[in-house]
Amino acid sequence: MNIFIKYKRLLLVLFIIIIIIIVIIFFIHKNKQIYNSSEIQEINTVTNQQKSSKFSRITFFNTMSMIGSLSIPEIWEGKYRVKEDGNKVSFLYIVNPDNVSPIFSIKFYEKNEWKDLQKKEKKFEREIKTKDDLVFVYILYPNNIYTGKEAIEFQEMSNQVKKIIESFKSFKL
Repeated sequence: MNIFIKYKRLLLVLFIIIIIIIVIIFFIHKNKQIYNSSEIQEINTVTNQQKSSKFSRITFFNTMSMIGSLSIPEIWEGKYRVKEDGNKVSFLYIVNPDNVSPIFSIKFYEKNEWKDLQKKEKKFEREIKTKDDLVFVYILYPNNIYTGKEAIEFQEMSNQVKKIIESFKSFKL
């Protein structure tokens, strides 16, 4: 009879442990669903903002013999930085001043230099346009190293690059 009581207690303890495990799994799954639905809602909000977004025109290569310009969505404000270096301008995604990552860059080459580069190596640069003796190209950096909100923001910004590139204009000084 004592053995039956021991087993009864053991079965009761096991039953309670199983119930606790089921409750924990339920709450984890419920919280995961809430996170995923809020993440989806955030993506939809960003997408809706982009559909109705306005654009700001910025200029670069101001110290060269010509000026380049693009229309950047206003929702990018405060989320990117422009870095010029010779014949290259880079658009960097900013999480904080110490954490930046390139979204895309625009470079220009002389026609002959561009032809030589195309023969020598496979480049990830795509031609935007040719004006006079200059060829303008862009480079898209698709490596999304972020997680959470930053990953969503970086991806949405990257998805807009082709539309931004279509707005590219250059002017000789």
